[in-house]
Amino acid sequence: MSVNAKTRVKVTVNELLDSPENKSRGPITHEVDVEDTWTDGTTSTKIDVVYSDRRSITASATSTIDLGTGGGLTDTYGNSIVPAVELVFIVVRNRSSTDGDILHVGPHSSNGLTGPWVASGDLVAVGPGDVYYQMNDTGWTITDGSVDTIRIIETGGANTVLVDVILGLRSA
Repeated sequence: MSVNAKTRVKVTVNELLDSPENKSRGPITHEVDVEDTWTDGTTSTKIDVVYSDRRSITASATSTIDLGTGGGLTDTYGNSIVPAVELVFIVVRNRSSTDGDILHVGPHSSNGLTGPWVASGDLVAVGPGDVYYQMNDTGWTITDGSVDTIRIIETGGANTVLVDVILGLRSA
């Protein structure tokens, strides 16, 4: 099975300034448009493993993603995923539309993968309807059994939240 992926982040903001500084009196556009493409493989700018899941996290609970040998991750067909050695991108989508259903995403307190985050205690807040995405073409190193877990914490305390997770990984 071969893997390829494309991610795109595009933000466009048009600002209409009617001031002496804006001589043209037209809109000023601020834009970031980044598209990344990965083909099948195990070197930089490539991925060969994808993990995707829609999980349900109960109120005030923590869901753990273990990227190591004992993690029990499976692919779309139910086959065990070979332990990865690098995380290339992570996408977490909070499917809730209820105010207060905030997720915290980051390294687990036990064997936490700190790559996308600075330190083991760092967490990113993902509010209702929000998406967290981060990538690194060269990949963040996963060390089986010691640096291989990510946690998603439901902090709202009242509801069960559906979460979509997609990980782009390299196995070698």
